[in-house]
Amino acid sequence: MATNFIQGHSRRVLFSNTALTVPGSTGLGAYDVKAYSRFTGLFSVVGSLTFLYRLGVNSGTYQVSSSFVVNSGGSAFDVLNVGGNVADFSFSAANSQSNVVAHVLGEPLR
Repeated sequence: MATNFIQGHSRRVLFSNTALTVPGSTGLGAYDVKAYSRFTGLFSVVGSLTFLYRLGVNSGTYQVSSSFVVNSGGSAFDVLNVGGNVADFSFSAANSQSNVVAHVLGEPLR
């Protein structure tokens, strides 16, 4: 049985945290995502926040950005990687009364 995954042929956890305190805005980091065709994720929050993702050819130079609002309760998302080599994720405009649960995956081409 093979112990190594071929890059891009398995799901990869890009970000996962079950006790994140979000003070207004928080960067979740930039990730190498050229092997992934889509991103999926789950969020749980009491209050609201905006999840922002940016895609680009390298870190710091982003050609595509988009965001969506996560309201109280659970939210799921599924977005396509439109050719980005690097993805930058962050929370902004957070008005959370408790910890935020966040889980983001890189998905291979199906």
